[in-house]
Amino acid sequence: MCWFITDRCHHGLSYDLDLYKQGATQYISFAEIDSEIEKDEAADKPDKFKYSSWNQWEESVYIYLDSIISKNGAPLSYVIRKDLDEGIEWESLDRKTLKIHTASLEGFMFNIDSRKILTLLKELCLDMEAEAWFRNIKCGRAAMKALQLHYDGPDESKRRKKEARSKLRNIYYKRERTFTFEKFVTNLYEAFQVLEKYGAPLSCFLTRAKMHTRNLSRKL
Repeated sequence: MCWFITDRCHHGLSYDLDLYKQGATQYISFAEIDSEIEKDEAADKPDKFKYSSWNQWEESVYIYLDSIISKNGAPLSYVIRKDLDEGIEWESLDRKTLKIHTASLEGFMFNIDSRKILTLLKELCLDMEAEAWFRNIKCGRAAMKALQLHYDGPDESKRRKKEARSKLRNIYYKRERTFTFEKFVTNLYEAFQVLEKYGAPLSCFLTRAKMHTRNLSRKL
């Protein structure tokens, strides 16, 4: 019951004891799961920021923060969470995602976690051009938002889509010794990810890639 009340308070939810009585067994299971999660080791810290690897770097930051449980019981990534898609049903979310999106973005505990994020970003972006985009910002969430606003902005997204399309037009697999098939497929996948992230059509490139891969399979 103590876990139930604490958890509900952390996430701004009501803690009617009748609600606890109705699902006591479920809440006991949640408490046991949370206890085990807190024992898990953190993921590897992200590499230093690289302009050319913005998408991969951003994802690595979320993965790292997802693996660290904050004092309010939610993964530390809640500080820099993105908005959920419109129309999504809360009942369909898993417990981890629910905790990330119900954790409060204000108050004493949030301020502590936000400073941790800010320290991490400063460390990863030290002496890099990205540092300039949040140099005078004192909030970790706002700092990450500033990076996303710039590196996912209209000009940057246009350039990244152009580079991805160029890669798809010019990449070819010839021989395993000079350019492995694994690297070829990885490059295709990364390009498709960029186009998907920035809302560019993929159909023509996917068709070309499938035809090219089918021809390669016949040769191999």
